[in-house]
Amino acid sequence: MTDRRAVLAVIDGAGPTAMQDAIDSGRAPVLAEIARRGPGVRGLAAAFPSVTPVCATAIATGVLQDEHEIPGMNWWSRLAGRYVEYGSSFKAARRHGIQRQLVDTVYRLNGEHLSPDVRTVYETLDDADVRTAGTTFLVYRGRHQHHVAKDTALARIAGTIFKDPVLGPRELFYADIFASSVGSSKGLAQAGEYPTIMRTGAWPVSRTRFTYQSVDAKS
Repeated sequence: MTDRRAVLAVIDGAGPTAMQDAIDSGRAPVLAEIARRGPGVRGLAAAFPSVTPVCATAIATGVLQDEHEIPGMNWWSRLAGRYVEYGSSFKAARRHGIQRQLVDTVYRLNGEHLSPDVRTVYETLDDADVRTAGTTFLVYRGRHQHHVAKDTALARIAGTIFKDPVLGPRELFYADIFASSVGSSKGLAQAGEYPTIMRTGAWPVSRTRFTYQSVDAKS
């Protein structure tokens, strides 16, 4: 059987018109090649409100916010009795606390706010023993435990805020905070290499034996 892989690339904020214009103008040759090789689906509608936490969770779970329970970029949590802020603006971060905002986004969105009654694509594939990888996608909850990285100065600074392990895909690369090294191959994730993977997602595609990977890119 051929070893086939699947890569989910999310270009945050890119609508179909902008994507098509980029392809037609020659500014997006990789997307043009992808479009040439496979079918396109139009006439789709984003979740509402169409903000990153809501839509990213819908992509990762296949359900809308009435089931996945991430209602917006910022919202009032009745359970916690406080305002949840995922990073709508620097002004909001200053008002509600930058540290709390970061912890809400990196930890609590996946570990507490995301409904335990739905499964992410990582959890579904992990349960099927499919090798998974993720690179700085907002919703990363899986079955494998990852500890905070300590390889770089930035990672050590982040470690003063982020202390607890998280559950994610088999291989998780999330900013400088988490950088897994999985498998028997020595140097699978050498210090100094994984910042590139967060920006492009190219490293696991070319060098690891994943079967499913998500990549978050910015338009």
